[in-house]
Amino acid sequence: MKPTRMLGLVVILLGATGCASSYWKDRGADASDFLDIGITYSREPQVAVYAGFQSLLSVGYASVDGGMLGLGQGQFGDIAMRNRAAGLVVAGAEQYAFGAHYDPADPAYPEWRGAGFCLLSHKTPATTMEFLQCPKFVHLGWIGLNVNCKIGELLDFVLGWTTLDIGGDDGAKRAGKYNHLPPPAKR
Repeated sequence: MKPTRMLGLVVILLGATGCASSYWKDRGADASDFLDIGITYSREPQVAVYAGFQSLLSVGYASVDGGMLGLGQGQFGDIAMRNRAAGLVVAGAEQYAFGAHYDPADPAYPEWRGAGFCLLSHKTPATTMEFLQCPKFVHLGWIGLNVNCKIGELLDFVLGWTTLDIGGDDGAKRAGKYNHLPPPAKR
């Protein structure tokens, strides 16, 4: 049998068993996780000039409640978001969330987490996957840019091709992945 026919037969068999569809869904979901990128906007003038590196270093200030047009925490489109952070190189704190994990009525949600020397000083320390991020925010007035490269999620994506799931987010485990918090309570 020719190699192309053999490959075609394997693809048909995998598709018929349902294995391939969940595998490809998980790869697509992992691909949407390792980068947050978009144009931010707010109804009122707000400011953010902030850069973080692997939760070890943080520099700048960010205070933006609004929305983002782009890709954020596995969601694509017009996403409600909060970016708040403050850092003095070796010490800082971050609070950011998108979509269902964002409650504009509750400024304390989600909980703040530390960066640098403050890493373990907050009630909820960063998880390993949250720790391996490099958030960058610039927002001046009503518009800005958000870019966050998540190294841990990139590694999860690459290793996922071998079916290794270091992010613990494949299949049914994906629900509630971000911030490891339930959605905010409705008032």
